[in-house]
Amino acid sequence: MKDGRQAINIYHGKQVTVFVPGQGMYTSYISKDHRTCDRDAAGEVVPVLPDLSKFTKKAETVHVNGHLCDRYRYAPVTDGRLDQYDFYVDHNTGAPVQFKMLGQNMIYGSHFDVYVLDIHTFIPNFSKRIDLDLPTECHQAKDGLEAPFVSAFRHLATAGQAADSGDSVFDSFLAEHGKSYAGEELEHRRSIFNANHARILSTNAAADPEDPMALRLALNQYADMTVEEVLKSRGGLNKADRAVGDYNDEMCDHKIFTYDPNRVIPESVDWRIDGAVTNVKDQAYCGSCWAHGAVGAIEGRVAIRDRKPAVPLSEQYIVDCFWDLDHKDLGCFGGQTEDAYHYITHTSHGIPHEADYPYLGVNDYCHYDGTKMAHETLKGCNMIAHKDVRALKQALADGPVAVAVNVPEKFIYYQSGIYDDRQNCNEDKMDHGVLAVGYGTHNGRDDILIKNSEFAPKYD
Repeated sequence: MKDGRQAINIYHGKQVTVFVPGQGMYTSYISKDHRTCDRDAAGEVVPVLPDLSKFTKKAETVHVNGHLCDRYRYAPVTDGRLDQYDFYVDHNTGAPVQFKMLGQNMIYGSHFDVYVLDIHTFIPNFSKRIDLDLPTECHQAKDGLEAPFVSAFRHLATAGQAADSGDSVFDSFLAEHGKSYAGEELEHRRSIFNANHARILSTNAAADPEDPMALRLALNQYADMTVEEVLKSRGGLNKADRAVGDYNDEMCDHKIFTYDPNRVIPESVDWRIDGAVTNVKDQAYCGSCWAHGAVGAIEGRVAIRDRKPAVPLSEQYIVDCFWDLDHKDLGCFGGQTEDAYHYITHTSHGIPHEADYPYLGVNDYCHYDGTKMAHETLKGCNMIAHKDVRALKQALADGPVAVAVNVPEKFIYYQSGIYDDRQNCNEDKMDHGVLAVGYGTHNGRDDILIKNSEFAPKYD
């Protein structure tokens, strides 16, 4: 930071954010083959280093990245699991060297994993000029789309260390997830948390203790956020200018898939058992659910065709290479699954394997090379008749299917059981893309097995 400014460079400039006091946060990002810049007037400085008031200094020194370091540790218990956060500072200079996280990412949120932040250069109280100028494309920035990564930054930014809020459950939540608020923002976040917490408690109280498939919810890192805030940073299913249930024949080349009353299918299907479903992927702070759903369906169909375990294919390829402003297909800013199918079908090179075109979670320039990258091709796709569960089950008997869902509040806090929240479901607002990988029945009612790339840290 300098003169109140802050610059964050992601993946060597693929996405650049610059906070300017009095103006907000500017984000320069790649839009397929050029750069675009947007401004968020309400953007705030991002806290990159942890609040050590929660950490305990360990007695021993250790060597990290060539430095003799003091170690500070924070080890909260989360859902019965011991998390561990170690912050290393140079023993002689006090400069930060590494922040290692076994748990949820304290800086950006996200799911349980191992995260390592190596700090190669740290200059306190510097006076030399460094480049915190706005990128050229930001000189005419528009107030418009907010990059999902920045939306996460904005939520995690803090106005200072919050005092005890007076609510022990909320205080424990803040400490567990490394969050801190002050003033009006503290009260605002506590109000949202309390409403979400009450919703979780009432749902769990209504669950039959003898029924392992009863819906149960749990607090996670999103408990102090509204549905709109979560979807803004982690969703990604855009809607073109057409009503729900209308179909674009130009996108899917084959006729609408409808229920066949003469067809007999198994009572239940789970494509995970047959190896047609890859491991759960994390879309990170990128609105790429539309790409994850499309790719998951292709992975499954290829595995079934070849009678081999599913090979991960590349969502990043769709994020980078297919942009259609008319249909609102905008990489990490969201898109439509059927449009992804159309693009893959009508390009000679199909879709590459993830190993050759790995996922980043930010927009990049399209860099596919068909001469060097293994790929799979697609002949076309079918749309399933709107809300036709019988047709969906018949389609699932053939393989995994990408589907769109509505996201009420309870969906975000799913822990286990069968999700059924019809009274709060808005059938005309499909705002998240997922992958259906099987079906069955429970107490005489149909259920669909879903693979998600989003929301809860242990969601699959």
